[in-house]
Amino acid sequence: MGDSLTKITTEKDGVPIGPQSEGSDFIYIYPQGLEKLLYFMKRKYKSPKIYISENGITEKKDEKRKLEDALKDPHRVNNILRHLYHIHLAIKNGVDVKGYTYWSLFDDFEWAEGYIPRFGLYYVDYKDNLKRTPKLSAKWFHSFPHMCLIACKNSSTQKLPQV
Repeated sequence: MGDSLTKITTEKDGVPIGPQSEGSDFIYIYPQGLEKLLYFMKRKYKSPKIYISENGITEKKDEKRKLEDALKDPHRVNNILRHLYHIHLAIKNGVDVKGYTYWSLFDDFEWAEGYIPRFGLYYVDYKDNLKRTPKLSAKWFHSFPHMCLIACKNSSTQKLPQV
Protein backbone atom coordinates (compact mmCIF):
# COMPACT_ATOMS: atom_id res chain seq x y z
CA MET A 1 0.00 0.00 0.00
CA GLY A 2 1.42 3.37 -0.92
CA ASP A 3 0.49 6.99 -1.38
CA SER A 4 -0.49 7.46 -5.03
CA LEU A 5 0.80 11.04 -4.86
CA THR A 6 4.25 9.96 -3.68
CA LYS A 7 7.22 9.55 -5.93
CA ILE A 8 10.00 7.44 -4.42
CA THR A 9 13.37 8.77 -5.52
CA THR A 10 16.92 9.13 -4.27
CA GLU A 11 17.68 12.18 -6.39
CA LYS A 12 16.51 15.75 -6.77
CA ASP A 13 17.24 17.46 -10.07
CA GLY A 14 19.60 14.61 -10.95
CA VAL A 15 21.66 14.99 -7.76
CA PRO A 16 21.61 12.35 -4.97
CA ILE A 17 19.74 13.58 -1.88
CA GLY A 18 22.64 12.43 0.30
CA PRO A 19 25.38 9.85 0.49
CA GLN A 20 24.40 6.24 -0.09
CA SER A 21 24.62 4.02 2.95
CA GLU A 22 27.34 1.37 2.77
CA GLY A 23 25.96 -2.09 2.07
CA SER A 24 22.53 -1.07 0.78
CA ASP A 25 21.24 -0.37 -2.70
CA PHE A 26 18.32 1.77 -1.56
CA ILE A 27 19.24 3.62 1.66
CA TYR A 28 20.53 7.17 1.41
CA ILE A 29 21.49 9.36 4.36
CA TYR A 30 19.11 12.32 4.43
CA PRO A 31 18.02 13.21 7.99
CA GLN A 32 16.47 16.51 6.95
CA GLY A 33 14.13 14.45 4.76
CA LEU A 34 12.71 12.85 7.90
CA GLU A 35 12.04 16.31 9.32
CA LYS A 36 10.31 17.33 6.09
CA LEU A 37 8.22 14.16 6.17
CA LEU A 38 7.16 14.90 9.75
CA TYR A 39 5.98 18.40 8.73
CA PHE A 40 4.10 16.88 5.80
CA MET A 41 2.38 14.39 8.11
CA LYS A 42 1.42 17.21 10.49
CA ARG A 43 -0.12 19.29 7.68
CA LYS A 44 -1.74 16.51 5.67
CA TYR A 45 -3.19 14.51 8.57
CA LYS A 46 -4.02 17.30 11.05
CA SER A 47 -1.27 16.77 13.64
CA PRO A 48 -1.49 13.04 14.35
CA LYS A 49 0.51 11.33 17.06
CA ILE A 50 3.59 9.93 15.28
CA TYR A 51 5.66 6.92 16.27
CA ILE A 52 8.80 6.42 14.21
CA SER A 53 9.18 2.67 14.14
CA GLU A 54 12.16 2.14 11.83
CA ASN A 55 15.14 4.40 11.35
CA GLY A 56 18.62 3.03 10.80
CA ILE A 57 21.75 2.87 8.73
CA THR A 58 23.57 -0.05 7.19
CA GLU A 59 27.13 -1.09 6.77
CA LYS A 60 28.37 -3.72 4.38
CA LYS A 61 28.92 -7.22 5.71
CA ASP A 62 32.64 -7.80 5.19
CA GLU A 63 33.95 -11.25 6.11
CA LYS A 64 37.52 -9.87 6.16
CA ARG A 65 36.72 -7.16 8.70
CA LYS A 66 38.08 -8.02 12.14
CA LEU A 67 35.58 -8.15 14.99
CA GLU A 68 37.30 -5.26 16.81
CA ASP A 69 36.85 -3.11 13.70
CA ALA A 70 33.26 -4.25 13.11
CA LEU A 71 32.37 -3.11 16.63
CA LYS A 72 33.52 0.44 15.91
CA ASP A 73 30.59 2.17 14.23
CA PRO A 74 30.75 5.91 14.93
CA HIS A 75 28.95 6.49 11.59
CA ARG A 76 25.89 4.83 13.13
CA VAL A 77 26.01 7.02 16.24
CA ASN A 78 26.39 10.14 14.10
CA ASN A 79 23.51 9.04 11.88
CA ILE A 80 21.23 8.48 14.88
CA LEU A 81 22.22 11.86 16.34
CA ARG A 82 21.54 13.67 13.08
CA HIS A 83 18.11 12.06 12.73
CA LEU A 84 17.21 12.73 16.37
CA TYR A 85 18.27 16.34 15.92
CA HIS A 86 15.88 16.77 12.98
CA ILE A 87 13.11 15.00 14.89
CA HIS A 88 13.77 17.43 17.77
CA LEU A 89 13.43 20.42 15.41
CA ALA A 90 10.10 19.08 14.15
CA ILE A 91 8.85 18.57 17.72
CA LYS A 92 9.87 22.14 18.59
CA ASN A 93 7.77 23.25 15.63
CA GLY A 94 4.65 21.44 16.77
CA VAL A 95 4.93 17.93 15.31
CA ASP A 96 3.53 15.40 17.79
CA VAL A 97 6.26 12.71 17.78
CA LYS A 98 5.55 10.30 20.63
CA GLY A 99 8.17 7.61 20.03
CA TYR A 100 11.30 6.57 18.16
CA THR A 101 12.70 3.10 17.55
CA TYR A 102 16.06 2.42 15.97
CA TRP A 103 16.18 -0.28 13.27
CA SER A 104 17.61 -2.69 14.18
CA LEU A 105 18.85 -3.94 17.51
CA PHE A 106 20.66 -6.84 15.80
CA ASP A 107 22.13 -7.46 12.38
CA ASP A 108 19.31 -9.25 10.62
CA PHE A 109 17.89 -10.70 7.42
CA GLU A 110 16.52 -8.01 5.13
CA TRP A 111 13.88 -9.14 2.63
CA ALA A 112 15.32 -7.17 -0.28
CA GLU A 113 19.02 -7.74 0.47
CA GLY A 114 19.40 -10.82 2.68
CA TYR A 115 22.30 -10.83 5.14
CA ILE A 116 24.44 -8.37 3.12
CA PRO A 117 23.70 -5.16 5.06
CA ARG A 118 24.31 -4.89 8.79
CA PHE A 119 21.88 -2.58 10.59
CA GLY A 120 22.38 -3.72 14.14
CA LEU A 121 23.52 -2.03 17.29
CA TYR A 122 24.75 -5.55 18.11
CA TYR A 123 27.12 -7.47 15.86
CA VAL A 124 25.84 -10.94 14.97
CA ASP A 125 28.51 -13.53 14.22
CA TYR A 126 26.87 -15.77 11.65
CA LYS A 127 29.75 -18.26 11.91
CA ASP A 128 29.66 -18.64 15.72
CA ASN A 129 26.12 -19.73 16.60
CA LEU A 130 24.77 -16.17 16.08
CA LYS A 131 26.85 -14.80 18.96
CA ARG A 132 25.88 -11.19 19.66
CA THR A 133 28.37 -8.52 20.68
CA PRO A 134 27.44 -4.90 21.42
CA LYS A 135 28.91 -2.37 19.03
CA LEU A 136 30.00 1.13 20.08
CA SER A 137 26.55 2.34 19.00
CA ALA A 138 24.78 -0.06 21.42
CA LYS A 139 26.79 1.26 24.35
CA TRP A 140 26.22 4.85 23.23
CA PHE A 141 22.48 4.34 22.63
CA HIS A 142 22.10 2.88 26.11
CA SER A 143 23.72 5.95 27.70
CA PHE A 144 22.16 8.57 25.39
CA PRO A 145 19.10 9.46 27.55
CA HIS A 146 21.36 9.94 30.58
CA MET A 147 23.74 12.17 28.56
CA CYS A 148 20.78 14.27 27.43
CA LEU A 149 19.54 14.78 30.99
CA ILE A 150 23.01 15.92 32.09
CA ALA A 151 23.34 18.23 29.08
CA CYS A 152 19.92 19.78 29.76
CA LYS A 153 20.80 20.43 33.40
CA ASN A 154 24.25 21.86 32.68
CA SER A 155 23.72 23.91 29.55
CA SER A 156 21.33 26.37 28.01
CA THR A 157 22.75 25.75 24.50
CA GLN A 158 21.55 23.00 22.19
CA LYS A 159 24.71 21.12 21.30
CA LEU A 160 24.71 17.55 20.08
CA PRO A 161 26.73 15.11 22.22
CA GLN A 162 29.96 14.04 20.54
CA VAL A 163 31.05 10.45 19.95
